[in-house]
This record gives sequence, structure tokens and C-alpha cells, in this order.
Amino acid sequence: MWIRELFYLVCGSLRRLVIDMPLRSLYPADDHLNVRKTLREGFSTLTKLEEFVSVRDELYLRVYEREWLIEEAEVWTLWPALRRLALYNVDADEQFWGRVAGMPKLETLILTRADGMQETCIKSSYFAATQRPIDVLIVNVSTEHPREIPRWAWQDVDPQMKMQVMVYDVPTSFYGDEDYITLCQDWVKAAALRGTLWDWKGYLLQPAPVGSGLTNPEPETSL
Repeated sequence: MWIRELFYLVCGSLRRLVIDMPLRSLYPADDHLNVRKTLREGFSTLTKLEEFVSVRDELYLRVYEREWLIEEAEVWTLWPALRRLALYNVDADEQFWGRVAGMPKLETLILTRADGMQETCIKSSYFAATQRPIDVLIVNVSTEHPREIPRWAWQDVDPQMKMQVMVYDVPTSFYGDEDYITLCQDWVKAAALRGTLWDWKGYLLQPAPVGSGLTNPEPETSL
């Protein structure tokens, strides 16, 4: 198949990649032609990648349905040279942050419309496995950011602020009647193709003050 040949040709030299592929449009149970297996094998060979952006999903390349209880590594964890990673609508649970911690060179992580941010103390999960510094940017329209991000343990687990967690607001129109999914995907894609995505900054989240619970403060600084 030509797709295998393409991966073979670029796997030894490709450093940067942006994909806009509807990988969730074909689920494993419906993949009777092994399209997902071919794609998974191909992407797994891209071990020289340093920058990767998945516009539409979390790089959903599972071959088996989750309920089949068959372990499959996230493909991006197979890229040891990866320094910058941007994913859409990932499930940012404890296991996800453990995988992020296992990436030896990862410096920047951009998460657009991620799930699970209100249920997981991301710094506790990350620093349980590593002490490497990392910048994390949480991207969404302002009205759909998580209302609460657990920060009660941040001061204890990350007193030196090795993990910089910033929140970035995707601009909306005056009327705000856009489809937020499409808006965020298009905004990330445009910046990735321009080469400006990794320059994005947002307002920095601070550790929760004692007795404040989980609620995020109003941003002190907008960058």
C-alpha cells in the first residue's frame, strides 16, 4: 500500500508533523479492512519526530476497542525525540500524565478542549514519575475552560514551579455563535501551519491558596 511506502520514506528524517485526520470516524469494531492497523504501524515508525500536532483528536490509533481490555501504548509515547506535542480532546487522567512524564525530551504540551481536567491533580500525577520541567497550555474558548482544576497539592509537589500551567483563550466573535469545536480546531491548525503555535502563552495558574478548595482564581496576568 502507498501509505506504508510513504511512512517508510519519511520515518528516518521527519522532524515536524501536523495532521488533520478524522481518526475517530472509523472505530476499531468497524475497521474490517485493517485501516487503523496500517496507520498505527506507520505512525509508530516516526521515531525522529520532535514536534507533533493532532488537530482533530488525541491521535486515536487504537486497534482494539477499550472495553476489550487489550493494552495498547499511545503512539506518541513511541517517539523518544519528541519535544513538543499538541493534542485535541485527550482524556487527561492520571494515566495520561504518567505517560507524559515518561517522555524523556518533552518540553511543551498543548491540550485543546481536554477532558478530565477537573478530576485530576495534574502536577501530583506528573511529578509522581519525574521531576523534569514542562510547559502545559490548556486551550479552549473562555466560557468552556474547566471551572475548577485541582490545585490543592501544587505547592507541595511543585514548589519550584517546574511545571508551568497556562490557560489560553481562543478568540470568539462578538456574537459567540460559532461551533466551538470547529473554531478551536481551526485556530490551532492555522497557528501550527504558520509555525506560531509553540509561541502561544496564556495566564499562569498559581497554586491554590490555603483554604481555597479547588476553584481557579481570576487571572492575574494576561500574556
